Amino acid sequence: MPEIRSEASATPGSTARAAICWILASMVYLLAEALAASAFPHYSYAMNDISGLGVPDVEMLGDRAIDSTLHVVMNIAFLVHGLLFASAAI
Repeated sequence: MPEIRSEASATPGSTARAAICWILASMVYLLAEALAASAFPHYSYAMNDISGLGVPDVEMLGDRAIDSTLHVVMNIAFLVHGLLFASAAI
C-alpha cells in the first residue's frame, strides 16, 4: 500500500528549525529579563510585573515606582521572542 503524505506534514529539518527557534525564543526572553531586571532599581520578581521592565518612562504604577533603565533591551526582547515563536509555529 503506498504511503500518502500530505504537503503540510513536517520534514525532519523543519522540525529541528522549529525547536531551535523555540529554544532561542526562551533564551532571548530570559536573558533580556535578567539583564533589564538587574538595572531596574529595587526590582523584585515577587512584587513587580515583567511589563514594568519595558516601560520607557519613570512613573508610579499603584504604589510601585517604575524606572526601567534598560527598557529598550526588554522591548527588543519582546519583539524578537514573538518573531522567533511565530517562525517556529509556521
